[in-house]
Amino acid sequence: MKRPPAIWRISTGDKARAVMPEAELVIFEPAKNLYGVVVSERTTLAADAFHASVVDATPGRKLPTQPIQLVEPALVSGADVDEDGASLRYRMYTMVKDGRGLKLMFWGTRGDVERYVGELDAAARGFAFDALPAIETHAGAYLDRRFGFDVDVPARWSFVDQSPKGSAAIQTFATWTHGPSLMGVLALELPVTDGDWFLDFVEQSIRDQMGPMVVGQARRSEATLGGQPARRLSWPELDAYVLARDGYIYGFITTADAPTSQAFRFVD
Repeated sequence: MKRPPAIWRISTGDKARAVMPEAELVIFEPAKNLYGVVVSERTTLAADAFHASVVDATPGRKLPTQPIQLVEPALVSGADVDEDGASLRYRMYTMVKDGRGLKLMFWGTRGDVERYVGELDAAARGFAFDALPAIETHAGAYLDRRFGFDVDVPARWSFVDQSPKGSAAIQTFATWTHGPSLMGVLALELPVTDGDWFLDFVEQSIRDQMGPMVVGQARRSEATLGGQPARRLSWPELDAYVLARDGYIYGFITTADAPTSQAFRFVD
């Protein structure tokens, strides 16, 4: 995504997620006291249905939806909220392209949003869908922008994409081998709201699939993957890590003589 005009202060990564867990950017215009968040997500919804889902999730009295031309055809709505003696207005822009939805939500006092609606429209026009490839592979690295991670890959290791056909929008499973050595990474959209239950399911699936390949029972411990708390399953010759983050499940598998979990990183 491109940034809006430079008058906006921009926070990313953990600072953005501290404001809203799914936010990619949080923006603030201090001179005009306007705030905003940017969220990009996969969606199977058409543009109008995606916009309606955003409007429905926004509190307050809804204002009419209108089409607006940003860098892509978009929709914009508003909502008025009276909160703690203050009259707030939200202004929500959405775009959908190639299975991804972009949500831009701005807010401030009702008077400020009305006064500076032109500046908000200009900021919204500063955002666009990247034309960058979803996956990049080159010597020493594998970058997956769909699921937000990269992996350091040793030279001369063989790569195989083992993802089921037609599943690129919701999951990926990639492996690298060199002789008997193995490294693999898994990412998939969390299909249920109970993340802990699905982590248990994934953990048991790993145990079942690894059973014929390893000796003995796995030892479970707490660890980190990409700087985030993770479950670790350890066999003498293999380690598997699994965690839930931002609505997705991530897994990393490595044999004893392959790169460690430090090879995996989240990319904001």
